[in-house]
Amino acid sequence: MSAQLVITGASNYAQGEAAAAIAPGATFTDAVSNLGGGSLTVSFSGTSFFGDELHIINQGSAAGQIGLEPAGIFGESDVTYGGQVIGTAIVENVFRDEVVLSKDLSAFTGTSQSGISVSFNSSATPQAVQALVQDIAYFERQASIELDVGTNESVKTGTTLLGKASSQVEFVGHPQNIPGTNQTSEPDRTVQFTINDGHGSTFSSTGTVTFVAGLQPPTFVAGATAVGDEQSAIPLSITAPSDNNDDPVSITISGVPSDAALSAGTRNGDGSWTLTAAQLPGLTFLAGETSASLTVTATAAANNPTSNSSVTSTQSIAVTVDPQAEVPNLSVPGSVSGVQGAPIGLGISVS
Repeated sequence: MSAQLVITGASNYAQGEAAAAIAPGATFTDAVSNLGGGSLTVSFSGTSFFGDELHIINQGSAAGQIGLEPAGIFGESDVTYGGQVIGTAIVENVFRDEVVLSKDLSAFTGTSQSGISVSFNSSATPQAVQALVQDIAYFERQASIELDVGTNESVKTGTTLLGKASSQVEFVGHPQNIPGTNQTSEPDRTVQFTINDGHGSTFSSTGTVTFVAGLQPPTFVAGATAVGDEQSAIPLSITAPSDNNDDPVSITISGVPSDAALSAGTRNGDGSWTLTAAQLPGLTFLAGETSASLTVTATAAANNPTSNSSVTSTQSIAVTVDPQAEVPNLSVPGSVSGVQGAPIGLGISVS
């Protein structure tokens, strides 16, 4: 068997969204049955900034999943694979009180100034270590600035020192992490993975994180007006929304009267309808008895299932339903009869 650690391609990350795996397609093979006494070290190499974080994501304890369990008093965490402890994670090169372990154990975190190191036990098989490499994720934490202006006072984001403030402030770190700045692009991040198998062999490879545009409101166009007769199909001109990141997009049209309908989509019962982009071409408003000027609102939402976030774009369409004179229904009996000298009912009715 050829022993190697292989990481290919780059991982995309959108600012403001959830942590993204750095090397989800990584492979690791080794001739040894377990890596007891070995380790995995992950750290930034080259460009990195304050706010850059490395995460071990707690997937759970099911078969094939990487999990986390509290261990020790200094923020260490046991790492599990399929519920079995395979090693202990620590954050390298920082004081123990700076170790970050989320309270809900959703992730174990190393920062731009540090790396994550996992010391393996005999349960750490090559398959388990490969799953761990695939699980390591990148996250950019947005800064929350606390500033006490005074002589030599600290400027911090969370617990990370950004600089010193006296009569003026100079931030040490990446301007993207300072709210209110207009940073338009981000350099790639390079992350070094090094595995010591505990039997004299070391394997290294690097993963790349490439920044892409964050979740953006979808772009679509809806006709400003639509006119037609009651009891008729009135065309609604709405183009299919587009989203730069190919995030799932849903469309909601609200303000539809109860006696009206759309030619496609699902009625939600509150005057709104949910549609897919494929249902927009040829969409019509099926006017009911209501004859009035009304406004229907089309909303397109781009959704990111990973971060459970969404952004929307909304446009209004003024729909005019013209009343139509209805043809009366005249009912006349074929014949009538009666008695001479007495009133004879003709039986004529209009509806």
